[in-house]
Amino acid sequence: MSDALADCLGRMERLIETLDETRDAQARALARALLDACLDLHGLALARMLTLASGAEDGRLLAAFAADHYVASALLLHGLHPDEPETRLRRAISGLREKWGATIELIDVSRAIARVSVRLPEDQEDRADARREIERSLTEAAPDLDRIVIEERATARSLAE
Repeated sequence: MSDALADCLGRMERLIETLDETRDAQARALARALLDACLDLHGLALARMLTLASGAEDGRLLAAFAADHYVASALLLHGLHPDEPETRLRRAISGLREKWGATIELIDVSRAIARVSVRLPEDQEDRADARREIERSLTEAAPDLDRIVIEERATARSLAE
């Protein structure tokens, strides 16, 4: 996720928290109604864009939308992402395997929960950093799931100890 996207999402989260803490119930209700109307408009426009893109040659435009972090975030917000969580998790796992040299397997994906098995290389010095990044990357890939359970597997060396 880019810094600009992370900053934008963080700013939105803080503003929603501030709105929720506002004492003026009428102002809070009006602001929520305005936010809902804006989100509805964006959701309708995105759905229409996906319909138009799905008719494009070879689905390349739809794939480009799904691969773009900014567009994908908006599509996920509206429940419109063209890829299922399993597809997005497999894509993220592929990149994580390359980066960390880890054995990472997607065990199961249901409507709400994914289970992932992770075994880091024996010589991995920054295991905590690796685990945090793996967890963050998987959560970013499928934020629409309620939970991602990471089952860390022991390395051959730790099994022998």
